[in-house]
Amino acid sequence: MSLFFVVSSSPSPSSSSSSSCCCRLVVVVVVVVSLSHYHLIVAHLSVVTMSFVAVCLFTSLCFFSIACTCFWCC
Repeated sequence: MSLFFVVSSSPSPSSSSSSSCCCRLVVVVVVVVSLSHYHLIVAHLSVVTMSFVAVCLFTSLCFFSIACTCFWCC
């Protein structure tokens, strides 16, 4: 949740564009998905579930880095 606060409170670029809004939306979606996967880890502590969620989290983090790069470049 603190990650969402940092992303939402970071300074926005001087020129507001639709791509910038799109990038911010992607960041918010990735944060929400990551939080829901973390909830799955806590709720179901089986090895298969943790492995699946770990892969999902890794994928989400990759998308987050791409979205973050897009966020700063927009």
